Amino acid sequence: MLKTPSLAKPRALLFGSASSALPALYRPNNELTPDVFVSLSTPPSQRLETDVQIIYKFLMTFPTLSSIPYGILRGVSKECFFEEFGKDMVLYSFGETPMNLYIVLKGKVCIRSKEGSGELKDLQSFDEGQVFGESSLNIEKSYNHEAITLKTTSLFRIPREIYFSLQETHSLDVAQKMSVIDLVNIFKAWTRDEKIALCDALSYKTCILLFFLIFTIRD
Repeated sequence: MLKTPSLAKPRALLFGSASSALPALYRPNNELTPDVFVSLSTPPSQRLETDVQIIYKFLMTFPTLSSIPYGILRGVSKECFFEEFGKDMVLYSFGETPMNLYIVLKGKVCIRSKEGSGELKDLQSFDEGQVFGESSLNIEKSYNHEAITLKTTSLFRIPREIYFSLQETHSLDVAQKMSVIDLVNIFKAWTRDEKIALCDALSYKTCILLFFLIFTIRD
């Protein structure tokens, strides 16, 4: 009998450390075509399933996002906000409370710190398909830097409450799949990280089918 899954310990970062075996299913063509733009611009509460699928396929065209677990990237496609900014727009500044995580869809964003003299120093820049702001959400401290656009930029903004909801959902999903994988002897020698990568790549139904297939062959 399969065990009832318990809450797994949340992973520190959903985007920065995701290591799924999920392949890039779509060709690298991440242009903001009219249908993609319409779906992105539709408020989350009004997105239809077709909008979610269009956005998901668009996000999958970025090599940096193609290995993100399906459930997380689909959640982003369904719940998060599309925003556009001109050049030299400050997204957040020193001392503010982290409230969002961002995915750069088009354009470029620079992270700047302030030297003791008060002079600003460029620390890091983020290009199309890259994620920033996740570490700040997880450590829950005020920003000691600012984020500014270097050109006209399109972003996907993920509010903190949605981010933590995705984190909890992913944790439960992994726990459920892990309860199946742990019953299969051939996986017992695997490390936890290897098992998590397998969980990210498989649906729960696939895990169940794998479980019964292995035991059927063995018997």
